[in-house]
Amino acid sequence: MHFFTPIGHYEGPIKTKFGLPRQGRFIENLKGKIYIHPKYAQTEAFRGLEDFSHLWLIWLFSENLDKGSHPTVRPPRLEGNKRMGVFATRSPFRPNGIGMSAVKLEGIVHEDGNIVIEVSGADLMDRTPILDIKPYIPYADSIPDALAGPFQAQPPTYSVRWEVAGEKAEGLSEEDKALILAIVSQDPRPAYKSKKTHDDKTYVLTYETWDVSFKAQDGMLKIVDLKKLEPEEAKDTPYWVYMLLCNDDTIYTGMAKDPEKRLVVHNAGRGAKYTRSRRPCRLAYQEQVKNRSEALVREAQIKRYSRSKKLQMIDAYRAQKP
Repeated sequence: MHFFTPIGHYEGPIKTKFGLPRQGRFIENLKGKIYIHPKYAQTEAFRGLEDFSHLWLIWLFSENLDKGSHPTVRPPRLEGNKRMGVFATRSPFRPNGIGMSAVKLEGIVHEDGNIVIEVSGADLMDRTPILDIKPYIPYADSIPDALAGPFQAQPPTYSVRWEVAGEKAEGLSEEDKALILAIVSQDPRPAYKSKKTHDDKTYVLTYETWDVSFKAQDGMLKIVDLKKLEPEEAKDTPYWVYMLLCNDDTIYTGMAKDPEKRLVVHNAGRGAKYTRSRRPCRLAYQEQVKNRSEALVREAQIKRYSRSKKLQMIDAYRAQKP
């Protein structure tokens, strides 16, 4: 069995899966950064990369690694009404949770031994682990007459109206406002809701430090509220990576600043969707790392471990406790 170690992680404005473009390059001005982890931040390893305009990113569906795969899935593009084989789609519920995206290279920053790659047009969630970076080569990677089955045509965008009072948007730049409008125009709602022109439910996506609320009304999507969130904590804030034993004897892996408090949230049904139907859960393992970035890498690594290896870690952790 082979295990992959992320070479870095992506940081971008969309903090949860909800609201992500369903394919890369749909929102070309959506910018983010790839922070290369110290072990791989060697200048010579990136020599010549600046000569390319676009890159392939190979990455992990880190939020889905515990959820298993399915032989058939319901693609959102088909409004959730048709099942297709998982290998005929780009569903995240795959035997190996690996994704790939073509992005535009905006720049490479070398600073104090750190390497940061600036990109745009990514369909990645904030904190996504990056497994590899490859140059995009037009003559080899672009096939203009390729067929794409039911996904041949680009999906439509929807009309969006901004209905947020000016004072609530104070501190939000015009560029960010335009990006929020573009994100909502993709209609992030579940596929089965996509044809509903009037929907009483309010949907919330998180962009940077803002919660953005929108509704479907009068044949369009309306942005109805903004809420400013607390600023992100310093990057050197310690984090814990933990494992829970669920009521059905499965193992959930997560990360938090305080695993005990997070356990309470899980058992109250407000944690991960995975644990909601598997309560009560018990905290079976935890290890501290230096910051959120390291926690992200370690969490993804543990999620890839076999069940037997996870149980070995849990047993060793219990043995060393007083």
